[in-house]
Amino acid sequence: GFLSGLKLSTTRSDILRAALEGVALNLNFARLALCKTGIRTDSMLLTGGGAKSSLWRRIFADVYAMRVRTSSVNQDAASLGAAALAMKTLGMIRSYSEIDGLHVLDEPLPPDSENAEKYAEIYGRFRALAEAEIVF
Repeated sequence: GFLSGLKLSTTRSDILRAALEGVALNLNFARLALCKTGIRTDSMLLTGGGAKSSLWRRIFADVYAMRVRTSSVNQDAASLGAAALAMKTLGMIRSYSEIDGLHVLDEPLPPDSENAEKYAEIYGRFRALAEAEIVF
């Protein structure tokens, strides 16, 4: 990866935000690839430590132009998934629906339409840069 457009006035905050936006824009490649297979969704579930950040949630909502949801499980989503697989394998539960109550979704964060439009334009430039053969 790299940063483009750096100036003497670029701050640490600018670089941090660029890193967060870069992750969201890059993951958009995968999301759009799934859309080409016919998989569509109008919202996404964001889990883990990043889901605690209102900025991180806002960036994803706007880059993906869709509602972002978080879960009461949050950082423990992977652990819950592993535990559910083990419990089902061991016959402790018959169906994954038996643990549904542990996973409560928060209110969705809708995208900001103005930001989503800007990110759609930025995504085109981002993709062009990502696919460019740059020789140093």
